Amino acid sequence: LVQGVEHNICAADFRTAPFRDATKHERVKLAVCAKYGIAAKDCNGKNYELDDIVSIETGGRNVEANLWPEPIRQARIKDHRVEDELGGPRGLICQGKIGLRDAQQCQLRDWVECLQKVRRLEKQKK
Repeated sequence: LVQGVEHNICAADFRTAPFRDATKHERVKLAVCAKYGIAAKDCNGKNYELDDIVSIETGGRNVEANLWPEPIRQARIKDHRVEDELGGPRGLICQGKIGLRDAQQCQLRDWVECLQKVRRLEKQKK
């Protein structure tokens, strides 16, 4: 977890692309899949994508220890409904609706439960 990064993730020009190098290496992807018990033949773009456990948008680091093989069918939901809503310049952290540490812990515990929390917080902002 990276703390004290609110000023960076809340900057209008914040982008995650510069932090994503670790996920581009096949060796890393296979190592992460193996750690989670997924066979190399199944560790492909049709089934899984590497994702940050604590998202870059919320101050997570793009290192092997913070990566997991996310089932493709979950990826868009988690990426857009949890990560994007929590972090980034327009996210709940930058709006002061949730603290950085709370957002990171939310993702660490259970992203599905975290999605419910995000939905409750979004209702508050309206």
